[in-house]
Amino acid sequence: MSYANIRILQINLNRSSQATENVLQLAIELNIDLIMIQEPWIIKNGIDYSNSRSIIHSNFTQTLPRFDPNYRPRTLLYTSKTLQATINLASDSPTDSDIQIFNCQNGNKTFQIINIYNEADQAKENGFTIERCLYNISITQETILLGDFNAHHPWWDPFSKKSGNADQLAEWFEDQNLTLLNEPGISTFYRTNLLNPSVLDLTLASEGISPQIHNWQTLSDTGSDHAGILFELKGKEAPTTPNDESTARYNTKLANWEKFESILKSESLYSPILSTLDSITSTEEDSLNLLKDKDNYYSILDQAASELTKIIQKATERCIPKVISIKRAKPWWTPELKDLRKELGNAKQISESNPENPSFKEEYRIARNKYFQAIKTAKKNHWNEFLEKGDTQTIFKAMAYTKDFQDQRIPDIPTENSFEGKCSAFRSTLFPPPPTTLKPQWEGYKQSKKWEWPNLSQTELSNACSARIQGKTPGPDGITQEIITKAYKAIPQTFFTLFSKLLNLGYHPQCWKQATGAILKKASKPDYSVPKAYRVPLHF
Repeated sequence: MSYANIRILQINLNRSSQATENVLQLAIELNIDLIMIQEPWIIKNGIDYSNSRSIIHSNFTQTLPRFDPNYRPRTLLYTSKTLQATINLASDSPTDSDIQIFNCQNGNKTFQIINIYNEADQAKENGFTIERCLYNISITQETILLGDFNAHHPWWDPFSKKSGNADQLAEWFEDQNLTLLNEPGISTFYRTNLLNPSVLDLTLASEGISPQIHNWQTLSDTGSDHAGILFELKGKEAPTTPNDESTARYNTKLANWEKFESILKSESLYSPILSTLDSITSTEEDSLNLLKDKDNYYSILDQAASELTKIIQKATERCIPKVISIKRAKPWWTPELKDLRKELGNAKQISESNPENPSFKEEYRIARNKYFQAIKTAKKNHWNEFLEKGDTQTIFKAMAYTKDFQDQRIPDIPTENSFEGKCSAFRSTLFPPPPTTLKPQWEGYKQSKKWEWPNLSQTELSNACSARIQGKTPGPDGITQEIITKAYKAIPQTFFTLFSKLLNLGYHPQCWKQATGAILKKASKPDYSVPKAYRVPLHF
């Protein structure tokens, strides 16, 4: 088995937008893959919470629970876009704003993560989350259970008075053979109006996965009254995934085009396959023989198309570096904010260690307010400076920023929750087998009318290979329109010879019948667990 390391942060953000921004920045700096949040900051975007979201970040997607849109969602997951594992809201995750169940597939390893906020039902009908949901969940041998349990018990909080529901919760943990990963007495919650810090946030794991969890620790500089809990799920040799470097795009801004042109000319000149194209005739009889499968030209044409593709790919690999995918901080983030965050963390630690000293509490409150105000000011100043540029590109970027776009992962498809399973479901639904027909009978065929089809001209091919609108999304070969344009300028005669034969004979090579599909949501569909709620534009 092989699977990658996963770094997980759990945190109650107490509905604070500044604390959310801070934690997202921490996740960038600490290379965190999953942020499990309780009490997230939420914006409505309507009369109810059906289109709600938290703060958007370019490096993360966010997943809300299944919930009644009349009530605020109080759990949320941020997933790093560089995460090699696949994680999706499970089909059996309850319709409840305070709990999420995720299925995670990390290479050959599968496990479950439960994110819970234990609080009274917002509808005031069904008690606390542990009673209405958690106790009814089947815990697997590989489950991580984490969240804000809002319960004190000597097992994890020996310095606080035991809560009324704590004994039942502790017994359920034992019945499920869950291991507590917290260090007893290490506080996770502190407010200046309380006499002592306490432990509300817990991390537990079943026996099949607890040995892989390491480096459990608390983070004090989250900006929330809850400490963050950070731990790592250790993996083995990382698998090859769709996020692998082999799928990275080429950075044509750093291309060595002179070397690119030189390699193309040399490789095409000495290619025995491309040199055979001149021997192919493209008469009307040749075209008919291709249709009748009586001609072996298609084999030569397939080889020539593959050869041209390989030559361009070879030159591209040698002369154009790939785009390096890195997590980036938001543009308004500054070193000064990082210093203020450090001051906040220190002030909180001192105040927690000296809960009876009011001066330390006041210093902590001042440090927190100063840091939060600095975040607001930095965001405002950056936005104003951006708008003051006033150029065309800035205006369109500003318009895009105002659109409330939320990048979300595709939920589990019924009976399919793995990456491969989803691909199969989309392919079978969106690309059903074409209708079958009998092959036409060409024997004795006589053309009734002469169809005058002019041969391909150099001008036509030049226009096609030098399109002004150059798409940036490549197909499976990784070659973009810009690279094709440069390749054509380097070896125009090779292009012209090959495409003349293809068009004049009416043949499309097999290697160019492949495409990369991007799965996109259709707007306003009621159920996004159904493949028909998506569309797949193709990139050849």
